[in-house]
Amino acid sequence: MLFKRYFSFNIYEKSIITGFLIAILLSFINFSSKCNKISNKVLRLHVIANSNSIEDQNLKLKIRDSIIKNFELKKFKSLEETRKFATQNIPEIKKIAQNEILKNGFDYPVDIKICKDDFNTRNYENISLPAGNYEALKITIGEGKGKNWWCVMFPPMCIPAAEACNVNRPVYDKNFSQNEKNILENKQRYKIKFKTVEIYESCHKSFLKFARNLKNKFK
Repeated sequence: MLFKRYFSFNIYEKSIITGFLIAILLSFINFSSKCNKISNKVLRLHVIANSNSIEDQNLKLKIRDSIIKNFELKKFKSLEETRKFATQNIPEIKKIAQNEILKNGFDYPVDIKICKDDFNTRNYENISLPAGNYEALKITIGEGKGKNWWCVMFPPMCIPAAEACNVNRPVYDKNFSQNEKNILENKQRYKIKFKTVEIYESCHKSFLKFARNLKNKFK
């Protein structure tokens, strides 16, 4: 129906509509590019519980607190420094998690790795992180079938509360440009664009999965 109406317009009307659509597309591409730059400047902490039982969820939070405390003491000034410490100290971080597990009477295994993962838009009280593919220190407890918890390890924003965000302002200001901070700090202004990026990332992920499955099918 829309296509029929479009072809019924004269050349002038078609030019206006086409120009408008191109402007919207370019605006989205520009915004998506800025969001991608933000994701490349961040290291997240991602903790996945064994299950959704009260005991397993409480254990997840205790492990979270132990890991955050360990990183807070280091006072990292750059993403590279944070990533290097996390990568080189995975055995030590695993030991911290396992000690917390044993202390609470469980014997779950724990898997820890640095990896890229897809995240939806996350709104804190004063900061909104757009959807995208972020690097994360991923901690999976036991079967990893429970609800997850995550925050931002660099720039330091983690505090022991799922909906809170405690920004280390000097490091934050140095890490992000003014345009990037405008996006992070104005969630109402960019609410629709955040959702658009989230839908795009979801479609992109589905397309890549379909392409991989198709490739494997014809191997």
